[in-house]
Amino acid sequence: MAQLEWLVWHGQRLSQQLRLRANARLSKVFWPQPRQANMVMLHLGRSGSTVLTDLLAQHPQVFWDGEIYEELFRQLERKGQAIQGGYLPVDPIGLLSQRMGRTGQAFYGFEVKFFHLKLLGMTLQNFVERLHDLGFIYLVLERKNYLRKIVSSLVARKTSRYHRPSRVKPSLTQIKLDLDHISIDRAIRPLMAYLQDYAESFRTLKTLLPGQHVLWLTYEDDILADPWCGYQRACQFLNLQPLPARLHYGKTNPFTLNELVTNFQELECYLRGTSFEWMLSN
Repeated sequence: MAQLEWLVWHGQRLSQQLRLRANARLSKVFWPQPRQANMVMLHLGRSGSTVLTDLLAQHPQVFWDGEIYEELFRQLERKGQAIQGGYLPVDPIGLLSQRMGRTGQAFYGFEVKFFHLKLLGMTLQNFVERLHDLGFIYLVLERKNYLRKIVSSLVARKTSRYHRPSRVKPSLTQIKLDLDHISIDRAIRPLMAYLQDYAESFRTLKTLLPGQHVLWLTYEDDILADPWCGYQRACQFLNLQPLPARLHYGKTNPFTLNELVTNFQELECYLRGTSFEWMLSN
């Protein structure tokens, strides 16, 4: 029953998203609004981005274009093309520029995960510089506990369910971590390599964005307990009046790491004495 309910809900959400996109294109033709801002959201994934952008997308002045580069990767894969960093047949910024013109809403937004840039053959610095030239503003959504992000990604990969409808009760899915071969983010690497890379990415952003128009949110402070907090802060950042919206998503894995990870003791030993040890705490 839970599987059927999820499939029905998923179909309804896809239908709603298609209607929103169709209405956005019609508004460009019949009720165009002067563009007030273009915004990019940068995040790791599994950080509350879906719940936040779903709320923003319901605002009539916002067109949220989603993960445009993940969409590109999937299109290329369906054509049998391998995804190799820097060897894609598309200029990523040119693609973005085209998509920005598809809507008449006052605010255009899209999102990028750090690993998308590696597959595009771009550094964070190069990406930020090119978006600055296009007049973009920045919303950074950080999940402080990178370990929970990784576990959430692995659970989603195992179940093929990346989101939970708010009305569906969460169910526990356990995983065993192969600490030297973690397969997420279109790569296979040791757990420590992911943790270090995530930390370095956020450190780099903090050096690149001073002086830019930027909002820095965290999953733990702005999404986890109350997604409306993140939504209101994002609206304030855009000088938008927050409007009533429906909360369609709930926490996917509201369980302790000890419940989720079957080899938790091995994980404890692996992280003991490192700067990431605190992430074991619930």
